[in-house]
Amino acid sequence: MTKISIIIPAYNAEKHIIKCLESIIINSKLNKLIEIIIINDCSTDNTKNIVEEFILQHDNITFTVINSIKNKGVSESRNIGIKKSKGKYIYFMDNDDMVNPDVLLEMYNHLEKYNNNTCMCKFLNFDDDGIFQLNSTKDKYINIDKDMINCNIYNYPNLIMISPVAWVYLIRKDFLLKYNISFKNKMYGIGDVKFTHELHYYDRNFSIINKVGYYY
Repeated sequence: MTKISIIIPAYNAEKHIIKCLESIIINSKLNKLIEIIIINDCSTDNTKNIVEEFILQHDNITFTVINSIKNKGVSESRNIGIKKSKGKYIYFMDNDDMVNPDVLLEMYNHLEKYNNNTCMCKFLNFDDDGIFQLNSTKDKYINIDKDMINCNIYNYPNLIMISPVAWVYLIRKDFLLKYNISFKNKMYGIGDVKFTHELHYYDRNFSIINKVGYYY
């Protein structure tokens, strides 16, 4: 049974999509739990062929590829991914980023253990040469130095200021559906902000894993 649906919109992603996908599948335990949903958003480069070849080489993993006939943008592509997903949990990635699958697995185990709706991880920024530029573990707004369980958003009002991005969260799908939380189309540059604000509005208690799980 699929536990985690990883949703990746891809537009003209031929330079990065392989590194993104390879970062997911290096943990064999995680591979048994996931499906990877790639929304090819009407790419004009070789993204489609690269993805298809990658899938043929990794037939032990569940993939779904959706080829849009019209460019829809990241927000609508993510919404399509949510509708097509079969997992208990949803995780979003950008096609030029990487994930730490060990931490993603830990986030999954955490949600299963504590029955929370959302779990966050830390993140790092890197440049084209793979050099890390920013460490969010010591942010000026909030210092996260341990795992945090059932945190109330009112006690950490500045948290949204450092994490207004969808890819730091592993989220229960039924929670998203219950409150009709989705990405709003045509909100260029702030789609994630609206989404994450809605997450915290409806889910006041959340958890944080004190490890870096995402690289962007």
